[in-house]
Amino acid sequence: MVAPRTTATETQRPQTPLCDKRVYKHAQLDSGVRILVVQDVAAVYAAACASVQVGYFDDPQDLSGAAHFLEHMVHLGSKHFPDDKEYKHFLAQHGGSSNASTSMVHTKYHFKVHNTALEGALQRFISMLSCPLILASSCAGEVQNVHAEYSRNLNSDGRKLLQLRRSLCRPPYSNFSTGSLQTLWEQPQQQGIDVPKALQHLWQQCYKAESICVAVVGPQQPDVLLQWVSEAVANIPSSSNSTDSNASSGSCSNGSNAVSCGNAAGIISEHAQQCYSSDRAMQQHEVASVQPSIATSMCMRYPLDVCNSDETSRGQLVLISPQRQLRDLEVSWYIPSGVMEHSSTKPWQWASHLLGHEGPGSVAYLLKSQELLQTLTVGMGEEVRLGRGWMFWRIQIALTEAGERQVEQVLGTIFRGIQVLQQCSDQQLKDTWQETADLAQLRFNWQDPSEPLSCAQSAAYALHYYPPGATLSGPHLMTHFDVSVLRWFAGQLRPQNMNVYWSSKRHAGKVNCKEQWYGAEYSLQELPQSWLNTITQYMAVGHTQQQQQQHCSECNSTNNFK
Repeated sequence: MVAPRTTATETQRPQTPLCDKRVYKHAQLDSGVRILVVQDVAAVYAAACASVQVGYFDDPQDLSGAAHFLEHMVHLGSKHFPDDKEYKHFLAQHGGSSNASTSMVHTKYHFKVHNTALEGALQRFISMLSCPLILASSCAGEVQNVHAEYSRNLNSDGRKLLQLRRSLCRPPYSNFSTGSLQTLWEQPQQQGIDVPKALQHLWQQCYKAESICVAVVGPQQPDVLLQWVSEAVANIPSSSNSTDSNASSGSCSNGSNAVSCGNAAGIISEHAQQCYSSDRAMQQHEVASVQPSIATSMCMRYPLDVCNSDETSRGQLVLISPQRQLRDLEVSWYIPSGVMEHSSTKPWQWASHLLGHEGPGSVAYLLKSQELLQTLTVGMGEEVRLGRGWMFWRIQIALTEAGERQVEQVLGTIFRGIQVLQQCSDQQLKDTWQETADLAQLRFNWQDPSEPLSCAQSAAYALHYYPPGATLSGPHLMTHFDVSVLRWFAGQLRPQNMNVYWSSKRHAGKVNCKEQWYGAEYSLQELPQSWLNTITQYMAVGHTQQQQQQHCSECNSTNNFK
């Protein structure tokens, strides 16, 4: 196999933890593939990950699960290694294994193998991405494996809740991501759709060099690793040399959601670097109305919002009858801004640190002292970073039996905690943000080296969004304080903006809806006015306390003056 001639532009070494002794080398090929190679002399097993900017958001409207099905088919033989078992057999012979996953806008492929077999594994690995066969005979059998994967999750409460959350929003977020025998084979055949050809078309449009990032970890010298990867990925087609008219436009086909965007990955990568490095530009950004930048509006592959802008999909109470004995309460807010918009400030991380704290006076401390909860977890849920992006930010609570009888009080306490954030002075915001940033820096500096596979997975994903110097640090560090961003984020956490998901056996027999794909049994209603009244009462107490504190402070200042 002779690879086309290619050149790589090398860039600066990424910022690393203080105890990280690995050697890193970043490069971008002429074709657009971004690469990070990592020398880990202690790695007995090497690892690699390729992240492709395509996911179930790109599924054709009449082929739900197509991106996931394509992920399966890519493994089953390539032009240079046509045996459909060659890749996995080679890895097994050398003590290795592989897997892949399809999310909303990314598909990740990864493997680990004994370091002596890394070069051969890379050749087979990249070949399946650059020239998969996608044979009709293989499709007929592999669709059964996709259906089996779907069937395994039918009894999972976690998967039921995930799909239920999605189904209550707008496409493409609400689409069925996994696919089944029905959506990928039976219905398409009845409609006269050639499934193998549709998968080939999806691959031709989306598996472009500009949309692929590769990270490799092994004990070999960085130059050797970079040469192996560069030679392997040289055959990946790019938009500039594609002979397919649709593929050359650089767009992915996702029905009505698709918009031609030229060199989409290149533009997004450039915008990500601008968002990360240009604090001045972010300060000029109108936080209150979060609009997409000029760069991202040029290549908006997906809708700006997956929740209705008129808030009709917010302020909802979803009662769920689970299969297991659960007492889970999830409070969720849709945030119309992605991670890359405020990557250097990370207001979600600041809020998670404060509201997730369990020390005296915290939300968790108060509720535990009243024996209303077992655990409280705060943080970001599903999110998309392309374009302006968006995220769901959640507080997840495991209630006690007493807590289930006092859900209103639990929510009131949560919003009292949120109110504290919203009423902070500028100096208090700066102090608490700096504390969060210092802890993030401390954790990053002294984190234990990750396993080679984990290192490759996180690095390949980060290459899509962060400049080379911040590939490792960008997802973790907080480098720029912006009081307006913190106030904007805290202002999003209003009672009217939240959705509450309550999973409990006490709802059995009382729900009247069933989600289409995983069968979650639920009912949907507006948040009870009594709950909102209780929250208002808790926040009114907090407002009165703040006024009293301000009055005392003014009195002390007057006395000191006298």
